[in-house]
Amino acid sequence: MSQCSVALDSSHQVMAKFGYKSTELNAAVHDLSGAAVVLDTNVVLLNILPSHSELIDSLQQLQTGDFIVGSTAAGGFLRKVTAFDRIDSTTYRLTTLDAALKDVIAKGTWGCPHPSPMVIFADTNLRRR
Repeated sequence: MSQCSVALDSSHQVMAKFGYKSTELNAAVHDLSGAAVVLDTNVVLLNILPSHSELIDSLQQLQTGDFIVGSTAAGGFLRKVTAFDRIDSTTYRLTTLDAALKDVIAKGTWGCPHPSPMVIFADTNLRRR
């Protein structure tokens, strides 16, 4: 369950609680944290250390349409796999497209880490705390 609260003034606060019990994904997501990653436009080259058996096992299940998440020196990325070559169990060449969280998450929980300066509610049944 997530909640978001917004102070309307010094004596009034609006709080909304919402969420799903579990997150549903549109496709598998593979975390590339244990790999050496080179990202060049739409091509991702992966080299995985043999000791990262969990990632090796995950990528054995890789399919076109899956998503990958990881980082390079330039920052983090989320990509959709459109094609891949498994060179061996620790080396991959992936063809990818940019992806957004909305592409990956079919159903999930949204959180509000800070009070937002503007919140619009469809339900007017708000109560004072």
